[in-house]
Formats: sequence, structure tokens, C-alpha cells
Amino acid sequence: MILSSWSNTSVEDVAEAMQSLEQDGCSMGLRWFQLQAFSNETLTSQLIQRAEKNGYKALVVTVDTPILGRRLAALKSGFDLPHHLRLPNLLLSGKASSNSQVQSQGPGLHQYTRELIDPGFDWNKLDWLCSQTSLPVILKGILTREDAREALRHRGVRGIVVSNHGARQLDGVPATVRHMVFYVIALVTNLARSSINFSLSLSLFFFFADRLFKF
Repeated sequence: MILSSWSNTSVEDVAEAMQSLEQDGCSMGLRWFQLQAFSNETLTSQLIQRAEKNGYKALVVTVDTPILGRRLAALKSGFDLPHHLRLPNLLLSGKASSNSQVQSQGPGLHQYTRELIDPGFDWNKLDWLCSQTSLPVILKGILTREDAREALRHRGVRGIVVSNHGARQLDGVPATVRHMVFYVIALVTNLARSSINFSLSLSLFFFFADRLFKF
């Protein structure tokens, strides 16, 4: 499971619930934490510390959202986040962000993300983020072979998630599955050249499902 930093449930509450279920004999699998490239380094550091303290095993850093895409379907539907919901992971020095009750879509959300997310996040800032944690870092939102190769050159980066952000960021972006054959070729070749057993490298691919609902 990958918990979003935008979740309406806190890092701590999710960890507590999963630990309780594990004690009851349920197998909950791995617990990872998704992290945005926030402009505020203190917020980023605190989120990393909270994830480490609560048993999350990796950080999944979203790198394809320097600004929020114009999500026409959501805008047309007029959906807003219910007023009783909060964004409890976006805490700074024990106090909720002033926009912790921001609407889920529309101008409020776009303004919120512009203030919160770092549009200039680059490889140097990635190195700083990696230096703040002992957890493996996974980059989510990689779509080119060049970026995939560059990502693996950075110490601390242990994997990538090939993702087009649900096709909500760029109009006309190719489907994620169209990129997979190129990554299999590029990454397996790169791993083989790094003296890693070729057969082992073939097992380094996973698929994640997002927003599963029970009807």
C-alpha cells in the first residue's frame, strides 16, 4: 500500500490501523509513503520523519506534478471536498496548514498546490531529499528512458514507478503501458551492465492499482 501525503487519514492513524490488523492475523503487506516535492523543506523533513517513525518502508516521490493539471472532468462535475475532511499529513510544527480544508477541485486547489509544491524540483533537490532519509526512494511519474537511467544514477533512488498520473496532468499523454516495453529494455540492459544478475533484474517490475472501489 502507498499512502498519499494528500490523504484524509494521517500517517500515524493508517500505521496504527494496519498494525492492529496484523496483530489480528491479517497480512497487510508493505507500507510505503507517497511524498510530493514540497517547497517547504521543513515540511518535507517532518513528513519523512513521521513516515520513518511509523514503520513505512519506502518513500514514493511524485516528480510529475510541478503544477496541477487542469482537470476538466472534475471541474465540470463541480466536486468539492466535503467540509468535514482535512489534510492531516500537511502539518508543520504541530499545526495544520492554513489551507488544510482546501476544496478538492477548482481555483482553491490550484492556488494551494502552487503555494505548497516546488515547481523547480530537480535532480539536485532530489539528492537533498535522499540525504534526509535512510529509506529507499522510489520516483513516481517517470516517462522517458533518459529520466529512468538518470534516476538510477542518484544515490538513494532504488526504483521508479512508470506513471502518467492517471492521464490527468498532460492532455494526450500516452498510456503508461505503452512505455513499459521501453523501460524493460532500458532498465534491464542497464542493470545487466551493472553486474547484477540478468535473471534477477527481470523480477524488478511491479504494477500498482489506484482508486479501487467496492460497489
